[in-house]
Amino acid sequence: MSNKQFALAGLWMTAIVFAVTTLVTCQNELNNDGSMEVGFPFVFYRKSYGMNITTGETGMAVSFESRHLVKDIVIATFLSLGVLVLWNRFKKTT
Repeated sequence: MSNKQFALAGLWMTAIVFAVTTLVTCQNELNNDGSMEVGFPFVFYRKSYGMNITTGETGMAVSFESRHLVKDIVIATFLSLGVLVLWNRFKKTT
């Protein structure tokens, strides 16, 4: 596998690994007056609703941490490159 093919495969694998881990670990409990958390292993997006029982007011809180998103993408990159290196080594031995 040439360097260009390896880089292209690495980009695709990074996107796939990031998307799959994010979708599998997403916790969406908004319909139960809970929260939604997106990100693995670092939560980079959190949204929650709540209601004050005494006043009856409802509120919403949203937070987005870009550095956690970058950390998740870096981890997905290392995982995908590790898989590609192992795949190439296994492929060469057979």
